[in-house]
Amino acid sequence: MGGSRAGLPIFVILMAIALSFTVGAILVATPEAQFNVNQSTIYLNWTAVDTSSAYEANITISGNQTMVGFRAAIQNQSHTIFPNYSQPIGSSDWTLPAASSGYAAANCGSGTTTRVPLRIKNATSITTNETLNITGTSSFSNENLTLFFPTGRACPPGRYFGILNVTNATNVTQYANITVILDVPIDPSNTISTNGANAGQGQFRGILDVNETEDHRYYFNTSSIINATSVLVNLSWSGSSDVDLFLLDHNGVPLKRSVSHGSTTESLVFLTPAVQKMYNIRLYGNSSAQTDYTSAGGFLVIGTLNATNATASGEPLNSTDFRTVSPTSISTVNVALANVGLVNQTNVVETKELSLIQRFSSATAPGTKNFTLRVPDFVTKIDVRLNWNGSTNYTLTLVRPDGSLFGLSNNKSLIANRTGFGPEEVVIFSPSVNVGHALAGVWTIGVINNTAGPDNYNVTARLYVDASPWLSSNYTTRSFNQTGMINTSGNHQFNFTVANATLSGEVEGRLRYTSAAGAVLDVPFTADISTGELMANATFNSSSVNVTDNIGFNRTNSTAINFTIWLNNTGNDAITFGNLVNSSNLTLSSDATKHILFNTTGMPSSIAASSSANVNVTLLIDTTKTSNSQGVYTGWLLFNTTNGRPYSTFNMTMRVNLTGGLNVFQRGVTNSSNNNAIANVTNDTNITVLAQVFYTNNTEVTDLTNVTGNFTVYLLEPNTSTRVPSTGTLTINNRTLTQVPDLLYLNSKYQINATVPGSSTRPGGYYQVYVGASDTRLGGTSTGNGTNASLQVNNVGLFLAAVSSTTISVADSGVASFNMTVRNLGTLKPAGFLNMSNTTIATVTSNDSSSNCAVTTSSNGFQFTRTDDTKTISPEDTETCWFRFKIAPANVTSTQTATLTVSATGGDASYNSLSVGLTVTNADGTTSSSSPAAGAGAGAAAGAGAGAGATEAAKIFDISSFPANVEIVQGNSKSASVVVKNLDNKTQTAVALGVTGATASWIGVTPATATILAFDNTTYTVTYTIPEDAEIKVYDLTYKASNANGDKSVTGKLTVQPTNKTKALIDTKYADALQNLTALKSTLDALAKKNYDVAPANTTYAELNEKLAKAGEAIAKGDYITANALLVEADALLADLATKLDAAVPLKKGGGALTVVLGVVGLVVVGLVAYMFLPPRKEAYTVGAFKYNPPGGGAPLERAKHRLKALVQRLKEAVRRTPKPSTPKFDFTRRGPSWS
Repeated sequence: MGGSRAGLPIFVILMAIALSFTVGAILVATPEAQFNVNQSTIYLNWTAVDTSSAYEANITISGNQTMVGFRAAIQNQSHTIFPNYSQPIGSSDWTLPAASSGYAAANCGSGTTTRVPLRIKNATSITTNETLNITGTSSFSNENLTLFFPTGRACPPGRYFGILNVTNATNVTQYANITVILDVPIDPSNTISTNGANAGQGQFRGILDVNETEDHRYYFNTSSIINATSVLVNLSWSGSSDVDLFLLDHNGVPLKRSVSHGSTTESLVFLTPAVQKMYNIRLYGNSSAQTDYTSAGGFLVIGTLNATNATASGEPLNSTDFRTVSPTSISTVNVALANVGLVNQTNVVETKELSLIQRFSSATAPGTKNFTLRVPDFVTKIDVRLNWNGSTNYTLTLVRPDGSLFGLSNNKSLIANRTGFGPEEVVIFSPSVNVGHALAGVWTIGVINNTAGPDNYNVTARLYVDASPWLSSNYTTRSFNQTGMINTSGNHQFNFTVANATLSGEVEGRLRYTSAAGAVLDVPFTADISTGELMANATFNSSSVNVTDNIGFNRTNSTAINFTIWLNNTGNDAITFGNLVNSSNLTLSSDATKHILFNTTGMPSSIAASSSANVNVTLLIDTTKTSNSQGVYTGWLLFNTTNGRPYSTFNMTMRVNLTGGLNVFQRGVTNSSNNNAIANVTNDTNITVLAQVFYTNNTEVTDLTNVTGNFTVYLLEPNTSTRVPSTGTLTINNRTLTQVPDLLYLNSKYQINATVPGSSTRPGGYYQVYVGASDTRLGGTSTGNGTNASLQVNNVGLFLAAVSSTTISVADSGVASFNMTVRNLGTLKPAGFLNMSNTTIATVTSNDSSSNCAVTTSSNGFQFTRTDDTKTISPEDTETCWFRFKIAPANVTSTQTATLTVSATGGDASYNSLSVGLTVTNADGTTSSSSPAAGAGAGAAAGAGAGAGATEAAKIFDISSFPANVEIVQGNSKSASVVVKNLDNKTQTAVALGVTGATASWIGVTPATATILAFDNTTYTVTYTIPEDAEIKVYDLTYKASNANGDKSVTGKLTVQPTNKTKALIDTKYADALQNLTALKSTLDALAKKNYDVAPANTTYAELNEKLAKAGEAIAKGDYITANALLVEADALLADLATKLDAAVPLKKGGGALTVVLGVVGLVVVGLVAYMFLPPRKEAYTVGAFKYNPPGGGAPLERAKHRLKALVQRLKEAVRRTPKPSTPKFDFTRRGPSWS
């Protein structure tokens, strides 16, 4: 590719270096410089660059050596110009009928190839595949050729790329390659239909590659459709990738965008100006998965409808401003709708849309990070967008009235930045009907600055509402013929009525007219609403105040209960109040004669715009009027206004719950040795339980005594529900407040002394300590209980669980197995036995156990060895051990039954034993055999015992159908079918299907076992029940069909997806991580400026920043499983970064940085010059099909220029960063550095 370097004088090299900072060379030479081609890259598009025609480019071939009879081969027949976007070739790939000019596969490439046809012409001929003679007998003369794309040959729209090869036909080692870039627009030559039912429609299709770095661009000219007035662009794709859609003009000026979350469609409408020109559709989405939009793909619809004001001399209706209006005011517009093009617009329907606008910015509220968004209950959609200029990076959050995070958006701006649009983040809430009363009120918009730069942003929130109360029209669906014919136009009227249910401020709306072909015309309008707004306690229309108090208290005078109702006028006009109406008192729901009185003060007569007032409410509780009756007492206040919006009234419900409840808080438990353990379970142990007691009105109770049995204590093991004592409560030893030495109330806490009776069989573990209290002094009995700290019981605590069914049926000629697991919840290792009892109808032997618990087998049981960790069960529930018992039936003449018991013996305490019902049947001379009657875990146990990937005993079974991936949201369940086939010529009995890889309790299988006839199959139903707190991730499952004769296993996936609650927690965790990162980055920058050694911290910061960026991308795509895993890693990196910043020390002073930089510059220049004099490459390049990337690699000289330029820039930065001597004092805290 590069010319001969040996003969270049030094000044040429220096000039080339200088040029590398200005203009790139376009000359392409052959390896031995026999001839040159004057273009390195050719762009073929609608513009006429160096020729008089579009889609053409000139090529000049010039010689550098004396040559005779030179012939240049333009290898067009084997060029590599291919679709850059994987555009499908062939008319069958497109759903629209052929355009008026015709579209066929043969018109773009030949046969099955996807190569794009190009042609070459010179002064005398046009050719595609022939070798061209270059004239000249004694010397080489220049030859001017033109490369062109025949627009009459249609190709699918989009970008094409590749290499055109120019070769010396007599010496093929001498050649030059030209990069060709071709942009084929959407036009009548390919997919735009110009007549018929689909007139005005065009298509574009392609595939965004994995981790795509460039946007896809499709051009179109509105001149394709005469008198075009509007453009609709729709995009649909498969998969879950996040793709956004953009429209720009031919100069790259942004016009319209469609950006949303969690959708696989985007759509935008643009009303074109009168002048017809070229436009550019751009789409982009960086995803870890390929994004296929070849079906249904992209649609372009060009419309020709036009709307004018019928009473204003044809004034265009492209921006009607109703200015300042008030509720119930009516504005009328007469619309003249006409078809001004040559495309029929049929079945044009009218739809309406309206939104209330609230705007915020960093300029109007400097330093503010949270903005209040007023949301009435009738809102049908909330659309919040954050826009800014510059390189700052933001995160946008939207928080519900209850403080929970609804959603966030970050790194969405990266997509817009790729396409030439300004950055934008967006959060959209689309309820099924409307927001509703539960979510009405004050939402919060949050803006988080993820960089150290200053804030400069704007936030726009659109609250969409039902447009029907606002807009009415007498338009009816009709068709408009093309211009010049009858029925091309019609007039109608629409009224804009300001609804009472409104907020103050901006309103935007539109009437949209859509044809059957999809052409769209919008008639937009704006208005500014002047009205007051009535809110109370941060919500609209209605709310409630709830108070809880205890029975037995008189609340009058100074002890009365007071609360405040905050009335707020959030509008831009004053509101006036009428009389306050109320319920007079609060009555008991079950008995209206029992009541609570109240009064109000501070009721205003009016509230000015953007002002507020407080109404004070006093509740007077008199036990003679309530009769000390427990229950809910309810009353109300009704605030009336003459002009409040969106509702003229506000109903405040007041509820008082009189209860006998106590709040008991257990504050700790100790023994006589001042710890929380029972060291010897055989002895009685005295414990002291610390507690505090409060009435529900938060009044602390400090004078309870045990004389009347006020306190109770008992223990509960949470995993097994084992209670101590099994009924009743522990004995309490101290009883009064004054008796010495057993005082009950000391150091601001009750100290309750109780005795835990000794028991050698009590299993060990961690028992929760429950303390209860009661008070009979308030006219009734008030009770409550609580728990907190646990009590450690030192002993073995085995907990047995069946994996197989506990009902086994087996023929006397067969063998069965029973599978189970054991967990040690205690604090000591077991040293006894796990046995299954024997019976006269079968012989029980210990058969197998999991590798982590390879205990010693002992006839009908397993023996634990406390001194060998591999032959025991670790304490404190740190491992689960699996065991299998083999059951060999005795010969019977009739069906026999027995009950087998599995229990821990030899002194090991256990929480339970297992009972197994055994049935042995007479086989009558048959050879059938039996295996465990397995449920969901039978296969799990078998798999655990045999080890992963165990060899099949025999090829008896096949699993012909099973779910490759089951996807379930936390807290939900789902069923799937697994089909097991018997490949044997004998009937197989007791065939069980087991599922491993997830918690056994999540998975159930029915039937437990089945009999499968020879060469037949059976369908098992697997039910997956996922708890709400299950870990979200992908679980690897194994489905195993087995009986005593053989087994078969296959693998699948179980994907546990998060609930909205879990998503909100992850969103919040991500937002917190971003804030922490920002704070640490500020600290990092401050240390760097003070010449501290922050190199280790920089490395961690870069890794952390990448982790959070990937987490943000995962959240944006809805991939919370990946996001959660990344955030776990990010937590560790945050801690590591904080540690490294805290440990940073100042660098030593030095002044040699500039010398080193200059030395490096010198070495680089010398190396570059030496590189340029290296011998040229002799071998030819392999061209082949490849994906085009914008020029930048180029010839060796070109690459060298780019590298030198980049190096010089880095050296400049290195000089600028040369540290200045300073000695800062650094104090690292979470909030950042403190300098002194």
